[in-house]
Amino acid sequence: MMQFQAGDMVETLDDVITGRVIAIDGDQVTIETETGFPMVYPATSLIKV
Repeated sequence: MMQFQAGDMVETLDDVITGRVIAIDGDQVTIETETGFPMVYPATSLIKV
């Protein structure tokens, strides 16, 4: 599993969504999308860009 830190730029594997990591809670990663919305994803569905 990829390790993320707050501030990392990530992209979802299944959707065309890019954002910045703002919080991590176990396997759940909260990102702020380029449009400013917070979204929560499992770490396994994100990649660093």
